[in-house]
Order: sequence, then structure tokens, then C-alpha cells
Amino acid sequence: MEIKITYRSILKKHNIDISKLSEDAQGGISDIEHLLKFMNMTTKTGKEVPKSSIAKVARYDKWVVGEILDYINNTDNNPDNSGVDKMEVIQEIKDTDKEQPPQVDPAIDIALKGMFDSDQKEYNFEEIKSNSKAIYDIVFNTYNREEENGLVTSNFSLLEKEKNSSIFVINKA
Repeated sequence: MEIKITYRSILKKHNIDISKLSEDAQGGISDIEHLLKFMNMTTKTGKEVPKSSIAKVARYDKWVVGEILDYINNTDNNPDNSGVDKMEVIQEIKDTDKEQPPQVDPAIDIALKGMFDSDQKEYNFEEIKSNSKAIYDIVFNTYNREEENGLVTSNFSLLEKEKNSSIFVINKA
């Protein structure tokens, strides 16, 4: 899954702080980042993201770029709405998940089972890493302080106990 996200390079090029943008642009950026994280978690567990979902995120990025250009040029030429509903894209990905049998690396599920079968039910990053480098890589590389974090397979979930706690709880799915 490869999506070219343009808004980041424009912000960097023009040295623009996100907080200076309109609420619409800030909300769009937040939505895009949330969708990218969700898509990344989906692909890390061996599932495919529908091309239509990727196209919607790209369209959302294009709209955010328009909002940023309006800010730079002090204009209001961009449409008021992106035409992309974040929850609709997430549901589309989830519905696709139901259609596809999960193709999780068996080593991930074996490591999660080992963690689940132990007496320990809560893990910090170092404890996750000591149990499985692969699980650690997935959780660490997709970690976002603004969102729910963790890993879910068809058999187990390893989810952050509380936002920004860096403590993860293992459960059967």
C-alpha cells in the first residue's frame, strides 16, 4: 500500500505550523493521519486495504492541500467539504476485512498466544520487545499518541490500556 501524501511536504516547504491552519484543514490532517495509521495496522496484520479506500485518502489529501494553499494565498477557493467521510473509509476497510481471510504471519499469533498464556496480562514496550521483535515493530512503528494503539489479529488483541500509557493489555479476540 503506497499513498503519496502531499500536504506534509507543502507544510514543510512553507514552514507552516498546523495550528495556524483553519479548523477544516486541521481536522482533515487529523483524519488523514488516523486513516493512514488504520490502513498501516490493517496491512501489518496481512490484510489488504481496498484501492477505493486508498483513492479516498488521496482525494482527502488533495482537499487538505487546497486548504493549505488557501491559507498561503489568503484565498477561499477550496470547496468547503472534502467529500470524504473518515468513518465511511474505516468501515469500508473493516468490511473488506470480513471478506478476506486474515493472513497474519503465524509467528505473530504464536508470539501473542505465548504472551496470553503467561501470567502477565500487561506489557510495556520493552516487555513486548523481549517477547517478540515482530510484534514490537508493528506496535512501535504504528504508535501515535493521538490514537488507539496496538495490534489485533483474529485470535488476540494487544491494545494500549489508556491513551499515552505505553502499557498494553493482551486479550483473546
